[in-house]
Amino acid sequence: MSTVIRAESRLREKGEIAPARRAGVIYRHSDDIEFLVDVESELKSVLHTGEGATKTSFELIDDDQGMRWVVLEDGNFQDLV
Repeated sequence: MSTVIRAESRLREKGEIAPARRAGVIYRHSDDIEFLVDVESELKSVLHTGEGATKTSFELIDDDQGMRWVVLEDGNFQDLV
């Protein structure tokens, strides 16, 4: 993760990149994996509670292929990573 953050910083300085405020993670939903049963509560806990909370907003989107997207939005690239 730190490599991505360093690379983004260098590329931004060179004017070669302008990172977006959004990022996504895709996975196949499964009720057999405890974390995924109530992923919305888990994400709220990770992103909004505690000392390292980033307050990154997120949206869960189910597609027609049986996949679920977690779309994250934050103005701070490091928080997205």
